[in-house]
Amino acid sequence: MKAKQHEPLRVMVIGGTGFIGCHVVQELLARGHLVTVFSRKAMDAETLFAGQVSSVQGDLDTLDADAWALKLAGFDAVVFAAGVDERATPKGKPETFFYKANVVPTRAVLRGAEAAGVRRAVLVTSVFAWLHRQKPELRLTDYHPYIRSRIQQEETALACCDKTILTILELPYVFGAVRAGQTPLWKVLVTYVRTPVRMMVTAGGANMVSVRTVAKAIAGAIEYPDVAAIYPVGDENLSWKDLLVRLCTHVGRHDQRVTEIPKPVFRDMTRAGAFFKRLFGIRSGLDTARLVTLLTQQMWFDPKPSQKALHYQGGDLDEALKATVDSCPETPASRSWRKMWDWVLSHDAR
Repeated sequence: MKAKQHEPLRVMVIGGTGFIGCHVVQELLARGHLVTVFSRKAMDAETLFAGQVSSVQGDLDTLDADAWALKLAGFDAVVFAAGVDERATPKGKPETFFYKANVVPTRAVLRGAEAAGVRRAVLVTSVFAWLHRQKPELRLTDYHPYIRSRIQQEETALACCDKTILTILELPYVFGAVRAGQTPLWKVLVTYVRTPVRMMVTAGGANMVSVRTVAKAIAGAIEYPDVAAIYPVGDENLSWKDLLVRLCTHVGRHDQRVTEIPKPVFRDMTRAGAFFKRLFGIRSGLDTARLVTLLTQQMWFDPKPSQKALHYQGGDLDEALKATVDSCPETPASRSWRKMWDWVLSHDAR
């Protein structure tokens, strides 16, 4: 797939110091674009990218559309890769928390972009929004405040853009290296795979993709589309079991047996988890009692339409899984315990 040459564009990346945003900035710089990073601390962005970017300082939670129109004046494109995902712990009512975190700033940014004459905008959302459209009978927005906020975010974004060409990218499970100082997104999962106990998993699975491929898709969304569109961006469709087995190779785990948890058992586990969350007043963006319906879905899709439209390719997921593991260093104690367990299993096999 040979990409045509594009003239340098002035692009503002909101969320440019985050996991996905960092890779987006690097990809845009590699393509010769002029990048500005919106950040609470301007010097952090400039230091992170070694002076290759400009920066604008501000608080995403306090800026209205008029303020964004001033900040975006003269820009050709804006990427919104901020907001919060399902792992965030809501402060107060989850519905209100996720609406304020994802919908309100999106409206302000895109109204400002439209007023400033920004030609293109890219909004990064979630594969859960794609799943909601594919299977409305699951009523995901009725039960999961986080998913509801993503649907509201997309609807709000489309309503805000008239002349600005909006591309919404729904991302699945994203893997890859994190920058120094960032908390690895998949640390809990990597630790679980390293732990020398029999691995258990539910039925179902999802599309998975590297963060570098996502960055290329976002850059393509800035360079190519002529009309507004929504695309699920991805690479490989894997079951949860396949994912664990692939990770075993990179953590050096020899026992790759995985037990699938029957749906009724998993349902009882999630209901128990929901009870204890309510007991201790813990809130979340996903209804724990209904996770069995959500996580046992096959969130699989064909990425070829988006690959063709945005001029990106996959094929580097395994490299990204290794980078994910490398971002989560194993402690000496954990390493010793895992090696001892491998030795026991190898002798039992004899």
